[in-house]
Amino acid sequence: MLKKTLTVVLLSAAGGGLLLGSEAVSYLKTFGGSVQRAVRSEISPEFELQRLQDEVAGLMPEVRNLLRTVAEQSVDLRDLDRQIEEREQNLEQQQAVVLALRDELATEKDIFICQARTCSREEVQQELEHRFDAFCRLEETVSRDRQIRAALQGTLRTNQSRLDTVLSRREELNVEVAQLEHRLRQVEAAEEASTLQIDDTRFAAVESMIRRMNHDLDVRESILESEGRLLSRLPDSIGNPTDKRDILAAVDEHFSDQLNAVEEDTMAAAP
Repeated sequence: MLKKTLTVVLLSAAGGGLLLGSEAVSYLKTFGGSVQRAVRSEISPEFELQRLQDEVAGLMPEVRNLLRTVAEQSVDLRDLDRQIEEREQNLEQQQAVVLALRDELATEKDIFICQARTCSREEVQQELEHRFDAFCRLEETVSRDRQIRAALQGTLRTNQSRLDTVLSRREELNVEVAQLEHRLRQVEAAEEASTLQIDDTRFAAVESMIRRMNHDLDVRESILESEGRLLSRLPDSIGNPTDKRDILAAVDEHFSDQLNAVEEDTMAAAP
């Protein structure tokens, strides 16, 4: 459906440019807004949720790069601190040597003992000059290292703050996307439940069918009951009727006492 919509847009744009001339741009802007809304309406929430998840996952390379930068700067700062500490110790040692040579030259001696050998005043002065120049160069180096350390510390603090912000925002995005996914699942469950509901007319139709079937069964049962009563009244054999004399004999036998009494009374009353 989305592909079909985009095809219609392209064809409409080409045709509009030919028919509308200079006004085509205005029409295309308005039409483009309508098409944009139409295209968005065709995008399902499931697809949009997947796109959001992909976008959040796409932030990880930038986060890893920032993590690597912070880690490298932390190591560089630690190495620089170690280097400055070593140079400061060396600076203290050179300062002690320079001051010692200065104290020697401050005396009025012309001969000096330097490392188990005899040195002239001029040699000691040259050594002091050399030592002092080296001390000044090392002092400048330590000063530059301290400035570099201060700048690196500021950059590291900035990047660490930025990393904390990025991680916090990414976590917030993860939570918001998870909440959207939960809401989408709830809506889908509600929609699925609503589609499972059956119309009341269908219930009524089934109930009507049940009533009709009960009625038909009642009629059939009534017919069977009537046929049963009719059959019970019919003789066992229609072709052989019961002999009347047998019936009379049975009646006489049953009422023999009463009949005998009637006969006796009749005989007694005769003259």
